[in-house]
Amino acid sequence: MEEKHLYRFGAFALSPEENVLRRDDEVVSLTPKMFEMLHVLIRHHGQVVDKDTLFREVWPDSFVEEGNISFNIRQLRKLLDDNAQSPIYIETVPRRGYRFIAKVEEVTGVQNGKPETAIDDADTLPQTRQSYFLPAVGIFALVSLIVTAVWFVLGRESETSPILSAPFSSEKLSTDGEVYHAVLSPDGKQLVYTHRRDGKQSLWLRELETSDNIQIIPPSEHFYGGLALSPDGKTVYFVRGAQIGPQIDVFKMPITGGVPQKIIEGTQGWISISATGDKISYVRCPYTDDEYCSLYIADADDGKNERKLVTRPRPIRISDNKISPDGKTIAFGVGQSRTASNDFDLVGVDTETGKERPLTPQRFFNIAYIVWLPGTSDLLLTARTAPDKYSRIWEVKTSSGEAKVLTSDSESYSRLSLDDKSTMLVSTQIDADFQLTVHRLDDPAATPRELADASSVVYAPDGKLIFASLMNGNSDIWSINPDGSELRQLTNNPSSEIAPLVSADNKYIFFNSDRTGKIQTWRMNPDGTDQRPVTSEDGGFP
Repeated sequence: MEEKHLYRFGAFALSPEENVLRRDDEVVSLTPKMFEMLHVLIRHHGQVVDKDTLFREVWPDSFVEEGNISFNIRQLRKLLDDNAQSPIYIETVPRRGYRFIAKVEEVTGVQNGKPETAIDDADTLPQTRQSYFLPAVGIFALVSLIVTAVWFVLGRESETSPILSAPFSSEKLSTDGEVYHAVLSPDGKQLVYTHRRDGKQSLWLRELETSDNIQIIPPSEHFYGGLALSPDGKTVYFVRGAQIGPQIDVFKMPITGGVPQKIIEGTQGWISISATGDKISYVRCPYTDDEYCSLYIADADDGKNERKLVTRPRPIRISDNKISPDGKTIAFGVGQSRTASNDFDLVGVDTETGKERPLTPQRFFNIAYIVWLPGTSDLLLTARTAPDKYSRIWEVKTSSGEAKVLTSDSESYSRLSLDDKSTMLVSTQIDADFQLTVHRLDDPAATPRELADASSVVYAPDGKLIFASLMNGNSDIWSINPDGSELRQLTNNPSSEIAPLVSADNKYIFFNSDRTGKIQTWRMNPDGTDQRPVTSEDGGFP
């Protein structure tokens, strides 16, 4: 009889021969890489498995980013109902790796219809050490955007847009939180994306069929503001400039690499190439009272024959813009988010006459990115509506103005890119990772103290720190002493409470809340009691 292995731990059983994980005899669904990683950890249970070992055993002969490990560990913990802070299965060993800490029973064979059990010691694994540091600044909310490229593959075709009529499926293309821009080639076979490592950004080409990644621009101190591809997929356009400065320049180069050619100076990051490849649209923001932001169109080859189509005064800004498939209209987002209400519109401008028209009566808190559905007059966009805290993917039918939200998960979507058959969509997801960290100004050499997750923070006159945090899964207002003592939750409501501000006499804490369905300013006592609204209009910050 063929000998088989079975690993039992808790209510789970893992079968390497069947590539199956069961929980109480029910099959648990997990990806092949998640299964392989769990198998490695279980085989070496009780010992630290470093990242080099996981790369070698789970992704042999493949280039993958380090974030793939942490992403799969998080997914495994969810499936196992494990907790990173109080683990019962997978323990994180800081600066070393991971250890499977649960008791494992290994079933190694079958005799007389009954399993024969043995527990074996694993060989000692090599270990590597990694160093981590936090920048030395004052007390602040440290912001890190984790952006993950997501590949939505929807293969069933329809008479309109296949991507809207097919069953949803997706694949993570990057999980290390360092991909900010991604654009899909027209044939859907390649992906161009920016990647950041050690404070420097580079440009990469990924072959989706083979998962091969090729660096086409080496790392530099430059900041990338946007990407676009020519209709034939042979030329990449990118917006790049110094890390400091409001305006950046547009370049183009062959997708296979070469010397970048600057074609337009002094723009923002949003660009679009026409379906014929001869025109490029872009945004400039002088930030003056009369001209806060403007939308332009020019020749895509060299940036000549520039025309200004739209201008808005302070404080109205223009965000993403996309040229329609027929080249007659540019859809763009325009408005402001300073009021904390839905003051952003989706507008279309005629490329010849400059005449504007609203594309939908739906208003948004912010419009991030826009794509036209090929062969139609409809659009997809990533946008957020207050009081929703997530940026979602929307569909807009410009013929009727109907706007419909397509995603309802707990994810925020940002960049969007479609292939020319509308069967594949690349997007990015954003998770905000905010940390409240204390640095001693009287002792710069002292080790910084990380106090809590926080999105904004203010000092109270009595020395306490009042901050907004998502640490309990919802945005609430908290207080804490600078030494980390007396952490206290001041609000506890399913709504979103943000932007705390303490009065000079320390009598009240003001904050924004959407608990009434509108964004309003509220106040409470320093201990969280007597919470009441102080404004009735929608929008505004304290």
